[in-house]
Amino acid sequence: MLCKCFSVLPYMLVALVFESVANVIPPNSDSKNVTQDNVEVPLKKFDYYVSGFDYDNRPIIIMDSGKWDTEWLVERPDECSKVLGNYAKYVDELSSGTFKYKFNNTYGKDNEINEEFVFIKDYDNYDFRRVQNSAVTKLGQQFLHLLKKFESKLGYGFIINANPLVQQLMELSRSTVGRVFERIDIYGTNSRKWIPQLLRKIPVDQLPPKYGGSQHEPIFKYDFLLGAKI
Repeated sequence: MLCKCFSVLPYMLVALVFESVANVIPPNSDSKNVTQDNVEVPLKKFDYYVSGFDYDNRPIIIMDSGKWDTEWLVERPDECSKVLGNYAKYVDELSSGTFKYKFNNTYGKDNEINEEFVFIKDYDNYDFRRVQNSAVTKLGQQFLHLLKKFESKLGYGFIINANPLVQQLMELSRSTVGRVFERIDIYGTNSRKWIPQLLRKIPVDQLPPKYGGSQHEPIFKYDFLLGAKI
């Protein structure tokens, strides 16, 4: 159920006032590099991971979308195309059942996973800099639009740490996402409200500590930029 969306105009005004500050904030970097115009630049992470299973053996897929440096991505068409392509492929595999087939082949068929899955999209760190760039907003809408294909296989989902900027992005995307939002509960930044809801449906040992769980190592991670497990 989509939360009531508050106007983001005051936030955008504040963002414009502090635009010069935002421009000097160093982007998150990683130890690996890629070459862009013969210059090495930090390789960003655009990943998801499977943390475990819910009570009905549905795999729990988690995306830290708020930490994806989409500003960096839209400035690099080749990398952006690769991330979108791998993301679309991943969505197709989930919606077609290919994900389940590959997972069972890799991790064993004795305890086959449910063909449905649980989806947690975390927007922590989604800030004012994202709304200053129309290309970044458009990219965010593209990621959300692809969720429409989840409708047949999504057991249920959570979008968490959805501040007013994120809620506005969802309102802009609502018409293209379809009915999939009916299966997703959307919560703000108060973890005391959404952690109990996660733990009602998911065993504590199948979630990372930051989501109220006790699990420390995911089953696997996959990066959309690398196009490989990490």
